[in-house]
Amino acid sequence: MQDIIAGKYIDRDSVVHRLDPRAKTALLTGFVAYLIIWPEYIAYLAGSIILLLATILARIPAKTALRFLFGIRFFVLIAFLVHLLFTPGKNGYDWWIFHLSLQGAANGVLYAIRLIELIWAAMLLGWTTAPVSFADGIERIAKPLSKVGVPVRDIATMLLLAMRFLPTLLTDVRELRLAQEARGAKFGSGKFSERIKSIIPLIVPIFMSAFRRADATAVALTVRGYISEGPRTSLYPLKLNSTDAVAIFFSVWLITVAVVNRLVL
Repeated sequence: MQDIIAGKYIDRDSVVHRLDPRAKTALLTGFVAYLIIWPEYIAYLAGSIILLLATILARIPAKTALRFLFGIRFFVLIAFLVHLLFTPGKNGYDWWIFHLSLQGAANGVLYAIRLIELIWAAMLLGWTTAPVSFADGIERIAKPLSKVGVPVRDIATMLLLAMRFLPTLLTDVRELRLAQEARGAKFGSGKFSERIKSIIPLIVPIFMSAFRRADATAVALTVRGYISEGPRTSLYPLKLNSTDAVAIFFSVWLITVAVVNRLVL
């Protein structure tokens, strides 16, 4: 799990890091729409190339990317097996609720690749966007909803706190697990029921730690006079530039290409 949540911010000076978070959110939205609208191998090959180039431009270490790929192996395998075992096809083998066919295998590979690319794109956004900047971007994007009563600023604040404390909670889990193993606990051995029981001693301390951190954060916000109403200033105001405009145009182009190819092919 620690490898899966590898999307925490990595401080680098790159063209991807300097993009406005709104432009990067538009890129992610366009890329996700591109993958969903045009589910073909050629589209996913192009998507892999785009992600690889973006990762290189962002100067993300190869070790981080490889850890990410290794961390999601279980989910990729599940996606492949679901399509392999439950997709009917010609000249296949049927038994009970299972259907084995070449069509199922092809679909399994296709959707496994799509899952990798979807998570990769989301992780790339996390790697290159600071939590505060990302929350500001989401608040700006959703600002029109505040006119109909949606608490946009509160939602952005909650998102920021979640992004800030998730890595901390994962660190607490890892440290607590190591402490329990030092006392003789075994988490990776025994029957499935025994493994589940071994996790129970971790749950209560983790929840207690989370509640303590939440209480301390609430007190800190209150002491500093945080209120969700009224105007708010930023130390680094967000401004779209020509590079951001190119990124937004590219996201629109991706969706257009996907729609055209889906309708024509």
